[in-house]
Amino acid sequence: LAEPIIAAARQNPNEPLPIILNLSSWAQEQKPLADWMVEEMSVQYGVARDLTRAGIAQNQFLYLLDGLDEVAATARDACIPAINAFKQALPVEMVVCSRIAEYEALQNRLNLGTAVQIQPLTNGQIDAYLSRDGLELQAMRATLKHDEELHELAQTPLMLSLMTLAYRGVSREELQPLADKEARRRHLFEHYVRQMFERRPLPADSL
Repeated sequence: LAEPIIAAARQNPNEPLPIILNLSSWAQEQKPLADWMVEEMSVQYGVARDLTRAGIAQNQFLYLLDGLDEVAATARDACIPAINAFKQALPVEMVVCSRIAEYEALQNRLNLGTAVQIQPLTNGQIDAYLSRDGLELQAMRATLKHDEELHELAQTPLMLSLMTLAYRGVSREELQPLADKEARRRHLFEHYVRQMFERRPLPADSL
């Protein structure tokens, strides 16, 4: 979402600049959202506090706030009024991301007007992604047809992307069914980490 907004801002300086922040740290002090953003922009991106304050006041930003579900459970309901108050005080554009179960469990609701719920990838989308030339994922495609745990993981874009890196060129024997989804998840990450170190080995003096 940020990429086309950045491209638009580069073409037209009057377009808002997206800033991506994770809401999880808001729970520590539970400041007004603008004050929290000023500190986060300084800590995360090294932006001077005065510049962020000016950008907020002049409505130069489009706010992409991730991880509402990662805010501490004891502070999560209080975070929503802080977001709503910030949006009510300023004519800002904003996107807030959360897992649906955690959001529906809250008493308060965001005043954003529109909601989009991401759906699992379809079988056709998964197969089309894995069928691209050069990926060497024949064993994985065959295993997906009968391995429920692997298939469920493949329905999310992040996990499917990891699979294309972790399972490239592996045999069907290496992808044999495992006990449960957690075992399959561990298997995936073990292969992913191994592949990443093979591609980008650590310097000798770091071992």
